Amino acid sequence: MEQDRKSRVALGIFYQEENLHEAVSLLKEAINLDGAIAALGKPHVIQKVFPHREAVEVDGLAAYAVERDGIDVNSSSPVDHATSFDDWISPKSASNIKHHVAQGACVLFTFFSSALDELNIYRILMKLASEQIELHDLPSSM
Repeated sequence: MEQDRKSRVALGIFYQEENLHEAVSLLKEAINLDGAIAALGKPHVIQKVFPHREAVEVDGLAAYAVERDGIDVNSSSPVDHATSFDDWISPKSASNIKHHVAQGACVLFTFFSSALDELNIYRILMKLASEQIELHDLPSSM
């Protein structure tokens, strides 16, 4: 039954750098190796949060795939999903994300497929994110 679950993504909005770093650290420990994590924000925000990493810039935003053991972060999939959120998220949610990014927030995208990962991700984001948490199904074409 678990194999039938759709790929999903949890979004958390972060304004505090220390909370973002703690969330990334906890998420890397908590989710299965098939999960992936990406961060999206203004280039100067991403550079400040992840100073030793190279981000991908698209349409004035920067995205960074968080390194994880067992995950090929050179794969563009997490970054592609993060930078193309307009294509798979509701217009209201996309507008909300753009508003927060314009205000200096960093959006953390955590991709997963298991119910246990969903629970763990939700608990971590509820504890540390500055704003609401959103859960979305990814389109099967992605």
